[in-house]
Amino acid sequence: MSLGKIFGLYTLSFLAVTILIGIAEQVFGLPPRWIGWIFMGLSLGIYIVIGIITRTSNPDQYYVAGRGVPAVFNGMATGQIEQGSGRLTNLREALRGS
Repeated sequence: MSLGKIFGLYTLSFLAVTILIGIAEQVFGLPPRWIGWIFMGLSLGIYIVIGIITRTSNPDQYYVAGRGVPAVFNGMATGQIEQGSGRLTNLREALRGS
């Protein structure tokens, strides 16, 4: 499977989960705290799955998304890393109730 298809599938999955959570919030009154926990759990789960699937013993593969990955996708991975730490910090504060 090509990288474009993988990233496309990931994007569609993210959008589907976001829409389903929005529907659950409107129809079932899902509290914001639960929404935060769901997104945090899904983010952690995705990182765990990616880590297990892509484990390597080659040091060159530890360069963000790997040296064999095209520059566009590598840039997307770098951007996600930068946004991820801020998002998790904000989510932690929101879940704490501050």
